[in-house]
Formats: sequence, C-alpha cells, structure tokens
Amino acid sequence: MNGVRHVYHQYVVRVEDEFPASRERLMEYLQAKGVGSAVHYPKAVYQQPLYRDMGYSDVSCPVAEDVSRRVLSLPVHPALSAEELQYIAETMNSFEA
Repeated sequence: MNGVRHVYHQYVVRVEDEFPASRERLMEYLQAKGVGSAVHYPKAVYQQPLYRDMGYSDVSCPVAEDVSRRVLSLPVHPALSAEELQYIAETMNSFEA
C-alpha cells in the first residue's frame, strides 16, 4: 500500500525444542553480549487477569500457552543503526549452548 510504513515495534523469535538451550539461557547470553531482549506476553491472552475476570478461566488453548513459553522479542526500532542490527543478528547466529 502506498504511504504505509513498518512501525518496527517488535521482532519476535520462537525458541523451538530443537534449539540447544532454553529461552531463558538465550536471553542471558544476549544480555551478556549487550543485546536486550524481553518477554512481552508471558501468558496467553486469555490467561491475563482481564480475560479471567470476564469468564475465560475455563478456556484451554494449549498452542497459545506453548507459544507464550517460547517467544522473546529482540530490539528493533528506527533508532538502531545498520551496524547495531547487524550485531544483533550476528550475536543471535553465534549462540552456542
């Protein structure tokens, strides 16, 4: 679409079972290398207090729950330089358990 631009809000990656370490271990590694990361949604949406209070406490969404345990967000915003983005990518690619 014309006139539409990316907002560069989050770049989310999912740590699969085959990955050589846990999400938490990957986050520790990134932090040690100076790369921030975050878990923005530690629970599936329906598990958030607002939705529980709305009566969704007996809902089960196992895929959403699994994803919420595996994802983390990497830094991505317009203030990052090309070199910083390259460093983030190289740091992710150089991870070894």
